[in-house]
Amino acid sequence: MLATATRNFAERLVDGLEADGERIAALVEGSLATATAPVIGYDKAAAIVKEAYRSRRMVREAAREKTGLPEDQLSEALDPARQAGD
Repeated sequence: MLATATRNFAERLVDGLEADGERIAALVEGSLATATAPVIGYDKAAAIVKEAYRSRRMVREAAREKTGLPEDQLSEALDPARQAGD
């Protein structure tokens, strides 16, 4: 029964699914977790996350104001692929 159930699950629900890269990128960019970067530091990252959440803005916008980092350094620090070790 279990084998049949997993086969049906795969055939009817999983096969053919494709990731929506644009949607994934938007969700990652909107994630408060992206503020965690060593160059930013824990205390400043916490303040950035609180500000982004409170003002309903992206972490990148709040970080731009609070860190004073140049845009290229900020982009590198907030790059999700880099944070994930890719």
